Amino acid sequence: MQKAHLYEAIFLFNHGMDEAVRGLERLRRAPDLNSSTVDKVRVLFEAGRADVNSHFCNNLEGTETADAADFDKHVRERRKETLDAVKVYEDVQIIEERRRKEGEPPVVRFLTPPEQKSWKKQDSSKSKRAEGKGGNGIGQSAAKGNKERKSGPQNGRALTS
Repeated sequence: MQKAHLYEAIFLFNHGMDEAVRGLERLRRAPDLNSSTVDKVRVLFEAGRADVNSHFCNNLEGTETADAADFDKHVRERRKETLDAVKVYEDVQIIEERRRKEGEPPVVRFLTPPEQKSWKKQDSSKSKRAEGKGGNGIGQSAAKGNKERKSGPQNGRALTS
């Protein structure tokens, strides 16, 4: 049986035991029955339920632990297969080297260390220039002029320049 079916079976068993105990409670109130006999039967039912639940939990705990260990093993294997950023660059570099040896043109070009430094300097100077401007890199006065051009004259007169 699959685990889901086992959990469903133990649920149905406990549900059935609850129904039986409710039935015993109704019988206990009957005037013709001895309530001590009903109490004895109820204790037997509850003891049987406790035994089944204990056996179920103890045996399934080992299965759950084994499944957890198996799942952890699969997760570790998957993490080994998953590429990190460095591994991706290494793989691309290997492929490009193979393409170069076969005489094919490169698809990707790696920057040399001096080119990387130049690129970083160029990128940082762009971000510093953008700080003094609006969020889209346009100065405030230019943005105002653009707004006027898009919306047309504000007071009904044509703009003259």
